[in-house]
Amino acid sequence: MRVTFIVLAMLGLCAAAFAADLLDPKTAGAGGGPLSILFISEEPQVDAQYAKELADAGFQITGVSYFTPMTPAFLKKFNLFVIDRLPISNEQNNIFGQRMLQYWANMAIIRKYVEDGAGLLVYSNLA
Repeated sequence: MRVTFIVLAMLGLCAAAFAADLLDPKTAGAGGGPLSILFISEEPQVDAQYAKELADAGFQITGVSYFTPMTPAFLKKFNLFVIDRLPISNEQNNIFGQRMLQYWANMAIIRKYVEDGAGLLVYSNLA
């Protein structure tokens, strides 16, 4: 019992020390600006309460469809890419499947920025 308490106390101290070293989202972005997050999906929708919590914490958020043409200059502004609901399998063979060409072009640019250090969070479409 005493050993468990000591281990838990040490874990608490480690967690507190780690939290003290976390970046401030208000100033950790490029040029001392806010960290910016790009939410990407077919029809991006960020819950209003979640968007408010992120903004209050200092994050800058934007949403865009992955079928919208995105330039390297636009994508370079973001520290984290959140891809929500990947296109369905075989999407390119459906009606309007040619829009997948723009999707793949966008993903190639995003991949470059992720390889250069940007963050990536992907939610797959499991439905």
